Amino acid sequence: MSQYGYKYLIVEQRATGVAIVTMNRPEILNAINWEMHEELEDVFVKLDHDSSVNAIVLTGAGRGFCSGGDQKSAG
Repeated sequence: MSQYGYKYLIVEQRATGVAIVTMNRPEILNAINWEMHEELEDVFVKLDHDSSVNAIVLTGAGRGFCSGGDQKSAG
């Protein structure tokens, strides 16, 4: 599923029907900016419509899952 080409997400599909979505901004504990927010919306819709996906695991790269919204992000 890496064909989606996201800037801030890594998407892997396992043979077991599990899709793993990794937020990939470890330098700031995966804080969500507007672009990542849009990518998350997009990937969840696409995975929901993929009949080979039975479950989605959301995780974060590095030492933290997600520190919340990126307060320095322009919006």
